[in-house]
Amino acid sequence: MKEAFLFAKQKKVTLLQMIGFPSVIREALQPLRPLTHSLPYAPFWYYAVHSDLKDELQCESVWYASTFDGDSSL
Repeated sequence: MKEAFLFAKQKKVTLLQMIGFPSVIREALQPLRPLTHSLPYAPFWYYAVHSDLKDELQCESVWYASTFDGDSSL
């Protein structure tokens, strides 16, 4: 995220949006005082084809789930 932030600043980007990510990543960005908001819907859905992954993917520390992991980025 640091590199994304620096790139956006260099290119004079007016908005850098982050959706998802584990709480440890979101907490690390708090010193930057980001504008936050909640959505009235879940912006991210996934379906684990293999049942052994279903329980594992419930833990936010095993992956950085984001809109790029699904169809939301299309």
